Amino acid sequence: MTPVPSPQGHSSRPQPAPGQPTPLRRRSAVRQRQRPVPLTVLCGFDRHAVADAAAALLLAGSRLALIWADPFTAELGYVQTRVTDSDGRCTDQAVGLGHDCVSCTLHAAIARTVRRLRRTGRYDAILIHLHPGIEADAAIDVLAADLTGLAVVDTVALSLHSGWLDDLDGDATALARGIALTGDDDRFAAPILAAALAAATVVIAPPGPGRGSDLVERALPVENALLSILAPDAIRLYPATPFDVTTTQIVRTGRFRPEMLDPLASRALLDPRHTLPAACGSLRLVRWRAGRPIHPQRLHDAIAELADGVIRSTGYLRLATRPHQVVYWDSAGSSLVLGLPETVPAAPAGIPGNSRRPQHRPAEHHPSGLRQPAGNHLAFLGSDLDSEHIQQVLDSCLLTDTELCAGPAAWRHLDDPFPRWDEDHGSTAADRPAPDARQPTPRPTQHDLLCPPGGRAGRYPDGQAPESRSGR
Repeated sequence: MTPVPSPQGHSSRPQPAPGQPTPLRRRSAVRQRQRPVPLTVLCGFDRHAVADAAAALLLAGSRLALIWADPFTAELGYVQTRVTDSDGRCTDQAVGLGHDCVSCTLHAAIARTVRRLRRTGRYDAILIHLHPGIEADAAIDVLAADLTGLAVVDTVALSLHSGWLDDLDGDATALARGIALTGDDDRFAAPILAAALAAATVVIAPPGPGRGSDLVERALPVENALLSILAPDAIRLYPATPFDVTTTQIVRTGRFRPEMLDPLASRALLDPRHTLPAACGSLRLVRWRAGRPIHPQRLHDAIAELADGVIRSTGYLRLATRPHQVVYWDSAGSSLVLGLPETVPAAPAGIPGNSRRPQHRPAEHHPSGLRQPAGNHLAFLGSDLDSEHIQQVLDSCLLTDTELCAGPAAWRHLDDPFPRWDEDHGSTAADRPAPDARQPTPRPTQHDLLCPPGGRAGRYPDGQAPESRSGR
């Protein structure tokens, strides 16, 4: 049938049915689906404060969606995800447990929901509210691997809670803090908070009277000193209430970089260009470097002594018995993790029954997986640290002149109490035994640093400027 000519002399085109998008809108939607959708990860121990901030973003923005994955239905055999968007729509979806690992199922449920939302072409950005018990770096790792080309983590916003300093410096477990994923989750809470700080591009201070004022930084010297080292590139917000955050501060900031998750990256703790501010109370930052290999037994015997007063430490070292391996050192509060940086677990692995293997991070996400830094480089951040003493203890762990001259063939026979780390299958564990005596999932060694119950008191009296000393 010949179309009726239009008054302009062109053939009239068939009009779309009522309610159907025009061809131009369809092409725009296709282009929208072809671009990776930016993701904003919202995390924090105070679930309600994070939820309030997310609600404020939905109310203030447009074309936004919020994902929440609930682990508490895991006992029923599934994980429930809820999607709420800025138009008021709310949908629920159940994802069955593929195995006993709750954290893996949460990651998979979030990734599946992101794919579904992206296919609609309806949203310009997606917010992900992480359960407080999920390690932020682990979730980001999995999302980056599973959503390549579909979505990109753009912003990581950490909402701090009142008392976060005590959690970072304490020995409370996830179960004691009320952030456990399961009833037998005995992971320490401090490493979960430390991981979120390392990945954060926006830090939201605990709401309270007087917030939003420039006086806050002068009133909280220890808090700001810690953030200047543990999250130096993060924007700090001091809202009076969680509802005072805006989309321009949290959404599509473009500040997150994948190398922020690299365990061997030049973090501020290790980087001499970063120092503590003058107003830092009793905080001290001690950095130590040495070129000689370390005697494993002497280091093992010195771990408890090195832990005294330490809030956070990180770095890498070389054990004489395995000089070809770079050993990753990372501590927060009362836990210390030792292992190979290529096989540090990308998901919580301390939960009994968690069957997730340590994930080998792709080189494109973690370029340092191919780097082999020489020597030893450690940094310690804590209260009233004795720089001279830490230096002496670490120097005493180095090979002596006689041991060094004996050569690598003799080093292999030195006492080495650490577990063997298999580069192909991950690290082994020395974690606290599970209540049912099941074998722990392979992971880097986690040492209990013998902190007294309840943590250390009087951590932050006023003190002098921090010191820094390098080892031989």
